[in-house]
Amino acid sequence: HLFDYVIVLTNCPNKWDFPDLNYNKYHMMWYNFKSDFRNYAVFIMQTAQKLMHASRLCLANDSFVIVDVPAYDKCMHALFETPGYDFTGITSSHENVYHIQSYFICINERAVIQAVIAYFDAHGLPINHNASISVYELGMTKYLTDQGFTSHAMITNADMQYPLNTTYCKWSAVLQHAGIIKRQHLLKQYPARFAMSDYNIALIANKYSKNMHFIHYLKYHGINVD
Repeated sequence: HLFDYVIVLTNCPNKWDFPDLNYNKYHMMWYNFKSDFRNYAVFIMQTAQKLMHASRLCLANDSFVIVDVPAYDKCMHALFETPGYDFTGITSSHENVYHIQSYFICINERAVIQAVIAYFDAHGLPINHNASISVYELGMTKYLTDQGFTSHAMITNADMQYPLNTTYCKWSAVLQHAGIIKRQHLLKQYPARFAMSDYNIALIANKYSKNMHFIHYLKYHGINVD
């Protein structure tokens, strides 16, 4: 209800079905460059003329699972409706340089959208994943901040002496304040010393057992929660 359009970028061959939703809101764009900002860049370049007139833009990927639905809803209201911030995200990180993490970025003002379009226009499509991180995930937050725009995130790692990736080092805070778990935790794709343990996952599955989407996700990927 916060957006006029939901645009899905995917190369998934399966038939998409949106039961009980407003079909007029959904527009499929069939590609996937396997990098947040490579996908974002193509989308922004293709739709720049229309985006120039948008009042809000949210860029998000599918790298997380919604576990605590009320907490997620509260997080979304905070990101979209708290005045005083020009662009926001679920998590920010001070690893390397301060930046809003790329898996969820909300741009709340038209002037910021226009600045983002100008940034993509100046830098073009990232040539690889590393360029996506250095030029866009790290560089764009600094660019917008230097332009005088203010940012905010629900969870940050600013309190860490040696800041590391917020989404794996502070997973419990992310779950508490945003209601989500990054898929990499559940699929054991994070470094072992930072990842959620099987015991953690089992406890959370028990606590949120009524969230059938979450439980289905665990079972689909063969994750034992007994």
